[in-house]
Amino acid sequence: MELDDLKLMWQNQEKQIAKNTKLNREILRHMLIKAPQRRMNKEKFSAIVNIALPLIIISVILIPNIELRNTFNFYLGVVAFAVPFILTYTWSIQYFLTINKIDFTNPITTIKKRIKHLERQKTKITKLGFMLMPVAITGIFIMGKIELFTTHSLLPLGLIILIMIISGLYTFKIALHKRFKAFREEIEAIENLEKE
Repeated sequence: MELDDLKLMWQNQEKQIAKNTKLNREILRHMLIKAPQRRMNKEKFSAIVNIALPLIIISVILIPNIELRNTFNFYLGVVAFAVPFILTYTWSIQYFLTINKIDFTNPITTIKKRIKHLERQKTKITKLGFMLMPVAITGIFIMGKIELFTTHSLLPLGLIILIMIISGLYTFKIALHKRFKAFREEIEAIENLEKE
């Protein structure tokens, strides 16, 4: 076997190794992308529930149990409930549309920017939702002719406030950051693979 034949065999082997390495990286990239895609599908499902559930609750529980009255307090309660509801519902739809814009066939930097935008949007929506929730609850109390500061309503009102405080702390301190931290870690793993 001549030296030129050995060189040619060596070059062919190097090309084959490079081709296999590229193929292995692509396979690994597809495997790494599956985790954030599954997480994004869960996020989409959660967004769909956040869009559908309020409409179901209002149509099944609130509307049948509210007695229409032609009084100032009733209309005040409707406005106090409707404004926060419409705002948070609109934000939920916008969040769902933002989730649908994320495409994992895009470059990693684009995906990272979209997920960062999604995280900021979710945090903002959640904060504003928690801030507007007491107004909406007050509106429900007013529409239903439930007096807020009586001995019968103080315990339920106190429990509602306590649950809101606990859920708010849990959401902002643990749940939101944990959810998007996992996204960032999975995307960084893909980015590191592409840098190699």
